[in-house]
Amino acid sequence: MRVCDREWSEPLSAWLDGEAEPEERARVEAHLARCEACSAAVRAYRGLGVAMRARSTEPPPDLEARLRERLTAQRRKPAMRQRLRWAWVTAAGVAAVLLLALWQGPVLDGELDQELDEALAGELVSHHLRGFARPRPCEIESDDPAVVRGWVEERLGYRVEVPKAEGVELMGARACRIDGLETAALLYRYEDAPMTIFVPPPGSEVIASAERFASSGSRCTEGPIGERICVSLESQAAFAVSSLPEAQILSIVR
Repeated sequence: MRVCDREWSEPLSAWLDGEAEPEERARVEAHLARCEACSAAVRAYRGLGVAMRARSTEPPPDLEARLRERLTAQRRKPAMRQRLRWAWVTAAGVAAVLLLALWQGPVLDGELDQELDEALAGELVSHHLRGFARPRPCEIESDDPAVVRGWVEERLGYRVEVPKAEGVELMGARACRIDGLETAALLYRYEDAPMTIFVPPPGSEVIASAERFASSGSRCTEGPIGERICVSLESQAAFAVSSLPEAQILSIVR
């Protein structure tokens, strides 16, 4: 399931994020009224949110049997674990893979830690993948932390620390909605691996979630499609999403 033409990927993503200007929003909505392919992509994203909210926190009665079955399959096929390459991601593809992961139910390898809100984790991974699926991932393109920091403060009204690590390219930043609030997303790349650091606005519930998850120190968990979610509270409350190794992510986000 794909959008009808690549030129609609970015406008649709902005519209879904609530970031489209009124004129662009009207153009997208007029297009959706007559395009079944793009409407299907939108339904897939909305279905993702519904599935996350509706998912029960109680373990299913057949959980033990399902875990045993999956562990057996993993032992038989140790080299078959697949990772989603960011360069191949399309908006509808991201939604489809995330929905599949949710509907398959809990697994031991790759399951989100129960202490990290699943809906929040899904939003973080989705925004990370959707951002890098765009032809131009950043609203502000700069490798200068001061420039990016100034843009975030002017655009979102709060200050952030912009980490810079040797060998890691700072690409810039964009704004996205996490838990309904505009949130700074700092974009990086190490070789061919992208990384997004989300810095929530002060006093938000998302920061409270970060504090609960990392109360004993910076830590990571693994999302449903292999991307890692790492949380640090050292210089600021931040969530980092990437396929990079855990130690490398934490060395940057700190």
